[in-house]
Amino acid sequence: MWHVPITLHVSETEGEAHSERILRPIFEDAYRLELKEFHRVATGERSTKTPPEDFREDLELFGEIIGALQKGARAGQG
Repeated sequence: MWHVPITLHVSETEGEAHSERILRPIFEDAYRLELKEFHRVATGERSTKTPPEDFREDLELFGEIIGALQKGARAGQG
């Protein structure tokens, strides 16, 4: 497995305050980092940064994008 260093750009807004940080290098696979973070949230060790209401909006948007792509693909076949 290749361990390529990752540069992480973090941009956060809390209330009216905005901050940006750059973290590097991380010599770990990005998928593994995401899986570890998911585990922390799933086990209650950490809470999500985004509230569930925003998840729902994101899923609705993804559904609309997929629908538009499918409609475009069908139109291109005819």
